[in-house]
Amino acid sequence: LAVNVIYPGYSFTHHAIDWLTLLKWSFKTYVSVLGICAFQYWLSLRFKNFIIPIAIGLALLIASLALLQWEHIYKMPYAAPILTFMGIRNTTGGFLQNHEWNSVGYFFCFTTLAFIDLKNRKERG
Repeated sequence: LAVNVIYPGYSFTHHAIDWLTLLKWSFKTYVSVLGICAFQYWLSLRFKNFIIPIAIGLALLIASLALLQWEHIYKMPYAAPILTFMGIRNTTGGFLQNHEWNSVGYFFCFTTLAFIDLKNRKERG
């Protein structure tokens, strides 16, 4: 909107925003990121150094980008947001796609794992 106010040549304000589609894809993107968030949370609890979880996450993100043509890529949590973005034009099937359901499953698994790991850890210091 700010760019359209400064330069009125853009026709952004001349069209209505499809709020339902915007909310739908925002929700689907949020769901697709849940598995990554839970895994990164568990990694951050495991390692004292914050660089190690960042490096593992970055390596897995690069690996998921490299494996996008693999037939089982939907099982990899780091590929779920990319697959959600690629599936925007695909309107067949249910509301959530297979990789998004996998992301919800990964979220519950990794969150439970992080809780059990934190509960069973001996206190130091």
